[in-house]
Amino acid sequence: KRAAKRNANCDCLEAECSSQYASCELDAECVNLIECACDCPSYDEDCALACVTPYLGNPNALAVGVCGGNQGCWSLKKKKAVK
Repeated sequence: KRAAKRNANCDCLEAECSSQYASCELDAECVNLIECACDCPSYDEDCALACVTPYLGNPNALAVGVCGGNQGCWSLKKKKAVK
């Protein structure tokens, strides 16, 4: 399986939802969600959520989706540079 390109939303999921992310990686359908979401541009909430929605019937995908929502991974905003 090819490693997905990283983005800020993916890094958040892997860091904040590590157990759900690990379970998702063992589920072929859920891997599609991760690869889709990780291919989105960083901070693109609409793109990331469009990847989650088709898989909400999958328990592993739902767990990642809910955790990502609770941790703010889907709605990450780019941090403004502090001067």
